[in-house]
Amino acid sequence: MRYTNRRLLYLLTLQVSENLLSLYLDEYDETPWEALKFLVAAINYGGHVTDDWDRRLLNTYITDYFNEEAVAQPFYKYVCLSL
Repeated sequence: MRYTNRRLLYLLTLQVSENLLSLYLDEYDETPWEALKFLVAAINYGGHVTDDWDRRLLNTYITDYFNEEAVAQPFYKYVCLSL
């Protein structure tokens, strides 16, 4: 697959994920985080994952980014770095 086609596929996958997140956050009183994690990680990005380590990393990111604190807490820190 050419670079431009891969880039387009990535952008479309990202757009679908953003639309799903927006829909679920707007339409549900209580956000179904597990369903969102599955839809984005397994369905949208699952085809891009090449091995178990990639899948583990993807699930780690999804768990960190898709949670109630990330939406409810102002200035939520995704990473805690202490230098």
